[in-house]
Amino acid sequence: MKLNLIAASALLAFAGASQAANYDMGTLTPPDSFAGQSAVFASGAAIDDHWMFMLDSAADASGLFSRTFAKGVGAITGFAASITGGSLPGPAAFALNTTSSAQTLEAAGLLGAGSYDIHVTGMSTKANTRYSVLVDVTPAVPEPSTYALMLAGLAGVGAIARRRKA
Repeated sequence: MKLNLIAASALLAFAGASQAANYDMGTLTPPDSFAGQSAVFASGAAIDDHWMFMLDSAADASGLFSRTFAKGVGAITGFAASITGGSLPGPAAFALNTTSSAQTLEAAGLLGAGSYDIHVTGMSTKANTRYSVLVDVTPAVPEPSTYALMLAGLAGVGAIARRRKA
């Protein structure tokens, strides 16, 4: 009886652990990318994964971040993801796009140096379900309006200096 209780407890602990996973993508230095896949999920399995990465402080202080998870439609219900950490004030949700052939979670934005955690959740509705991961980080490039504003400021400083000299 005691052996059965221990075996049942171990089986439940193992089954719960196989539902969630932590993946370390390492340090990404712009321009850099990471591609991978999740573990395989059984039908009815809860997905509760964490994908962690770090943006190198020696790199540009911000980067463009995009991440895509894809799997045939109907394979994952409640498919969702959010990112926390680094320069973000709180969790930022990914947008879910569904087509006839895929479910995709996407997000893009500037990220400062630091550690980040992407939490992926859902429920597998088919056996042998997995999702793909793609993370791209690129150096931040100022928009043309930033250069225009900087040039206008320099012109203003030059005009004031010229007036004071005259």
